[in-house]
Amino acid sequence: MKMKDKVYSEICSNPGIDTPLTCLNLYSTDITDPGDRDIKLALFLMTWHKAAWNEVCDAVDKLLEEGAIIFTDDGYLYQVGYEGKVP
Repeated sequence: MKMKDKVYSEICSNPGIDTPLTCLNLYSTDITDPGDRDIKLALFLMTWHKAAWNEVCDAVDKLLEEGAIIFTDDGYLYQVGYEGKVP
């Protein structure tokens, strides 16, 4: 399965997830959870797991360009057409 498909599946399974947590979830067997979230998690991933971080960010960018997902002002990711609860 392509990374783009994995990222899309993770977003569909966890509406409102952000990019750092998406990366951590997808690489949970390779990356030990540092316990940080939001920007601190992003900085950790950028510093210590750059390849994984870039791969997930590239997939998010492609999904945004294709119109498959939306990125809210708060940094949350949702598949287009999502009608559930929004935090």
